[in-house]
Amino acid sequence: MDVSSFNLTGKKILVTGHTGFKGSWLTLFLKLLGAKVYGISLPIPDSRLLYKDAKIDQNLDDEYFIDIRDGKKLTSALIQISPDYTFHLAAQSLVIDSYINPVETFDVNIMGTINILDQILKLETSKGICIATTDKVYKNKNAGLPFVENDELGNLDPYSASKAAVEIVVASMVSVLNKRSIPVSTVRAGNVIGGGDWAMNRLAPDVVRSLENKTPLLIRYPNATRPWQHVLDCIWGYILVAEMHLSKTFKDEMSSFNFGPIKSLSVLHLIEVFEDTWGRKIEISRTEEKLPEKVNLQLDSSKALNELGWRLMLDPELAIKTTAQSYKKIFDGVDSKHIMELEIKEYIKNVKKFVN
Repeated sequence: MDVSSFNLTGKKILVTGHTGFKGSWLTLFLKLLGAKVYGISLPIPDSRLLYKDAKIDQNLDDEYFIDIRDGKKLTSALIQISPDYTFHLAAQSLVIDSYINPVETFDVNIMGTINILDQILKLETSKGICIATTDKVYKNKNAGLPFVENDELGNLDPYSASKAAVEIVVASMVSVLNKRSIPVSTVRAGNVIGGGDWAMNRLAPDVVRSLENKTPLLIRYPNATRPWQHVLDCIWGYILVAEMHLSKTFKDEMSSFNFGPIKSLSVLHLIEVFEDTWGRKIEISRTEEKLPEKVNLQLDSSKALNELGWRLMLDPELAIKTTAQSYKKIFDGVDSKHIMELEIKEYIKNVKKFVN
């Protein structure tokens, strides 16, 4: 892809879930590429958000605070926006919360996606949609092998099951309702880290809270390994999907892509990198709460490399180190938006060097 010009530049781009961690990074990235960005999300909660810290609303052409399960309000917003392209990120995205509220998780993730896709496929302006699921859609038998896109789907925890169901529903809807052959892709990434994520029950922000508050860190499986991936590598993958959708050469009506490193690192390794960055040790406590969880997870992203030209710019070690440094800067008083803009610009510069 020629990174000196972008198909997204000047286009009206909708990001659902724009107030979330990945949604905030994607919104700012798209704005720096010259897109007109619109957002749809639930009303902003009182909890700390990167969206609020980085004043992401200042980068939006407009935003709508509605529940994507509300068909009438969704239709009205989409007609007003009339997006050229849509990134669908809005979801209940926390595994532990899915155990607490499984019905709501299924409802938001499945019916919310159905509503979004149904409306987008009807819009005359729409030229494509990228739907974020997760690397946890695959049926994980702890075989120790990296997953490829045509592997079997399905796990028992409500979050993973809801996202696997989304994959099946999207494929069905595209085959039946996509009269104009709009390109649709599901993108499977997970264990995404980066500065500014403040969600509860996610490892990196939990580690940061323990470091700053000098409180014990509760963890379930210290030796579990995950394919830690920096948010910019993930977001860049999403953008490449959109760029291909909007190109004249892209012919696939329905596709799926993995985005993630084949190498995985342990939970303890991530914690140690954060401790080194802060120069401070964390007291670790093993929680007795043992939710079903797979020990190992790996992705094969060869398809994204071969078809999109995507490759990891920050390996897991560097992704963790960069994330730890970003959080440290935030606590040292550096503005979150300033950190994000510098990292995005540096990332684009490195991509251009690699491509050229």
